[in-house]
Amino acid sequence: MIELAVLNLRPSLAAVSARTLVACGEKDKPYLADSREIAAAVPGAQLRLIPGADHLWPLQRVNDFVKLVTGWVDGA
Repeated sequence: MIELAVLNLRPSLAAVSARTLVACGEKDKPYLADSREIAAAVPGAQLRLIPGADHLWPLQRVNDFVKLVTGWVDGA
């Protein structure tokens, strides 16, 4: 797993052609800047900041997570 910690895929983000959703809790301080960076670097990516949520929001707010993802998929 150490390899993943040092792997830098940032130079490849501009080549992503898949429809991309980046979701992050607005209180997820360790990953907020990275989420914004990824969304800005991937062409056409959509960033969703989840109000009042931290890192574990998909587990703590399952209904919100399902609604977000299904809404995004249905919008394709």
